[in-house]
Amino acid sequence: MLGDAVTPEVHAAWSEVYWLFATLLIAEEARLYHEAACDPAVPYRTWRVTERFESVAPGDELELSRPFGDVVVDDGDDPLVLVSAGIGITPAAAIIDRLAAAQPGRRVLAVHADRSPRTHPLREQIARAGRRMPGFQLMTWYEDLDGAASGGAGDGDVRPGRIDVSALPLPPKARVFMCGPIPFMREIRRGLADAGISDERVHYEVFGPDLWNKED
Repeated sequence: MLGDAVTPEVHAAWSEVYWLFATLLIAEEARLYHEAACDPAVPYRTWRVTERFESVAPGDELELSRPFGDVVVDDGDDPLVLVSAGIGITPAAAIIDRLAAAQPGRRVLAVHADRSPRTHPLREQIARAGRRMPGFQLMTWYEDLDGAASGGAGDGDVRPGRIDVSALPLPPKARVFMCGPIPFMREIRRGLADAGISDERVHYEVFGPDLWNKED
């Protein structure tokens, strides 16, 4: 692309910089695999399905990678507020499962927004885990409340419309973990700031390209 501008000296310098970057990236990749206790030669493991989904049945086996992501909860005792929308509930469900097994006494407020109970993912799984935690509280906002009145899945405090941060019983010293569409998380973060939650106590996971800092 540079044509005659690429002299032997430029080519040599470019090659040196390229390999410097490559060495740094290879080292960073090795560090990430080490921290995840994952063998890069065998990144996948076999998982057995225990609940029926659309295309798999109990007993089926799937080859999947280990879970990865930016939202990682420490083993401290700070209260947790997990805020999610749609499929963003996935890391929240994993966190609640882990806490129910390892720290059932930890105070957790789970807040979720969805179109309706019919489209609410992992609803029953979270309800089961929450019943094992005395300090667990669930608040759910649905655009369409149809089907929520039965309460059979343990929706907790169910409300219509969108999440109202001012209505959340935010515990002192809470750590907040969010996952969902970026516009949703921006709105929640503004509400948290108004409620006095500092930025260093707010963590988030974006499903897709991370464009947060470009617009906010």
